[in-house]
Amino acid sequence: MKDLRRSGSERLVNVEMLAAFVGLLLIAVSFATPSPWREILVAVASSFLFMTSLLLVQTFHRRYLNTVSNAFFGSEMLERCAVFVFPEFVLAPEVVESLAGHNPQRLYAKSKKQFANTVHRIDLPRAVAANDMEALVYLAGLFESNHGRRFELRPDTTAVHQCDCSFMSVGLSSNDCTHLYLTTSETPLFEIVPDGNGSEYVKLQDGSEFRSDEERQVGLVLRHTPEPEDHPGRRWFLVAGVGPVGTIGAAWYLAEKWRTLHRQVGERDFVTVISVPSATERRVKLEAVLVDAVKLV
Repeated sequence: MKDLRRSGSERLVNVEMLAAFVGLLLIAVSFATPSPWREILVAVASSFLFMTSLLLVQTFHRRYLNTVSNAFFGSEMLERCAVFVFPEFVLAPEVVESLAGHNPQRLYAKSKKQFANTVHRIDLPRAVAANDMEALVYLAGLFESNHGRRFELRPDTTAVHQCDCSFMSVGLSSNDCTHLYLTTSETPLFEIVPDGNGSEYVKLQDGSEFRSDEERQVGLVLRHTPEPEDHPGRRWFLVAGVGPVGTIGAAWYLAEKWRTLHRQVGERDFVTVISVPSATERRVKLEAVLVDAVKLV
C-alpha cells in the first residue's frame, strides 16, 4: 500500500516537472520568435505554468491531509490495513435448552413479510446487532478515498486473539475489545459501572459520570496507543454507546469531527463523550474530552 502511494506520488511529481519544463521552454523559445507567434507561445506557456501551480497545490494539500491522518489514526492503520471489529453473539445456554427440538432455521423471522405464501429459512448460527453494522458503515467511510487499502472485518472473539494490529471496534460492554482495553491499559481513561437496574453507565478517569435516559443516549470514542515504544503507529479505537443510538452517534461523530478532535488532542490518547438524541444519531452534543486525566471540555 505504501509503495502504491509512493509510485502514484512520483508519477504526479513527474507530470509537474514536465509541465513546468514545457512552460519554461516555450517562454525561452518565445524570445527568439517574432510576433504574433511570440504572444501565442507565451499564452501556451502560461497555461502549462498555471497547470503546474494547480498540481503543486493539489500535491501539498494531499500531503497535508496524509500527515494529519497519520497523526490521528496512526500510520499502521493507514499503511497496513483498516480492521473493523464487531461483537458477535450466540444464544445463551438456557435459551438453547428451552428451544431444543425447534427447527433452528425457523427461530427468526422477517420483521415485515413483503411476499405472500413464501417461506424464509434463516441460518443464523451467530448474530450481530444492526446498530453495530450501521456504525461500521460510518467508520468505513473514513477511508473510502484511499484506493487500494485493504479492509478487514473481524468478530471480537477473533480480534482479541489477533490484536497485533490497529483496529476500530464498535460496542461497549458487548465487545470484548472494550474489555481488552480495560484490562490491559495501565491507566484506563474510563470504566463501565453497573447502574443496579440491569444496565450500566460510563465513569471517566476524572470521576465524571454519564448515563443514558429515554431522551438521550451516551456515546463514546476512545483512542489508545497500546505499544508506544515497540509500535508507535498502532492505535486502538473504541466506538461505543450506552444504547444502540449512542454507538451509531459515536461513529458518526468520529467520521465527521475527527479533524476537530485532532486539533484538540494532538497525538495523545483520549476519550470523548457525546450525547445523542434517541430519535436521531446526527445531532450529537459534545459532553467531555479527556486526555490523560486532563479534561479539555
